[in-house]
Amino acid sequence: MVKEELQKWLEKRESKNAEAEKVTLHESRARKVNHFSPLLPDSMLACYRDRFTFTFMLGSEVASIHFDRAKGEVYFRGRNLQNLHLLPEEKEALYAVFPALKRDKRGKSLLPAYEATLERLLADKLSEGVFLHQSLKERK
Repeated sequence: MVKEELQKWLEKRESKNAEAEKVTLHESRARKVNHFSPLLPDSMLACYRDRFTFTFMLGSEVASIHFDRAKGEVYFRGRNLQNLHLLPEEKEALYAVFPALKRDKRGKSLLPAYEATLERLLADKLSEGVFLHQSLKERK
C-alpha cells in the first residue's frame, strides 16, 4: 500500500514538473534572431516587460547582454558594464543588438531606453563621449 501511494505521488510530481516546463518555455518567449549580422551568428533574444537578454556567439564563446530598463543597467557576460574595460569587438556586440530589437515587437519599446543607457554608460566610462554619441546616431 505504501509502495502504491509512493508511486502515485511520483507520477503526480512528474506530471506537474512537465507542465511547469511547458509553461516556462512558453512564457519566456525567447526566439532565434534571423541572421542579421555576421558578427553575431546563432543569436537568441528574450524580451520581457522592462528588460531583455540577448545571447550570441562571440568568437568561440557564448556571450550575453542583459538590459534592465528599471535599473538603468547593462550587463555584458554577466558583469555590469560600468566595471568592464571593453574590447572593440565587445563594443560592436553592444551595438549589434539594435537591429534585433528593431525587428522584435517587444524589443522596439526597449530600444530607446537601451540606446540612452548604453550611451550614458559608455560616455561616462570613456573620454570620447562626443565621438560615441555620433557613432550611435550613425548606426540607426
